[in-house]
Amino acid sequence: MDIRIAFMAVLRITFGLISLVAGLLMLKKDIAFAVRANGIIGSIGPFIFLSVSALGIAGLSSSLNPVNLMMLLTGIGFVFWGTRC
Repeated sequence: MDIRIAFMAVLRITFGLISLVAGLLMLKKDIAFAVRANGIIGSIGPFIFLSVSALGIAGLSSSLNPVNLMMLLTGIGFVFWGTRC
């Protein structure tokens, strides 16, 4: 198995577990804690997305032609542009 694939999976699983724990803590705590936890998880999410995407692009960069690589990077940019507040 490629080390990049393993690292991508570990990043996603770790973030999923952190989100799950935050959700469970929200059930036990008050609304102020829930809003803070949601804000923290929401702000970390894009960095995880960017990290996993960067690892994937690094793995694909040698096998993609430049046009497809630019289209992939443009698509990731559109995701960030479309989800900005």
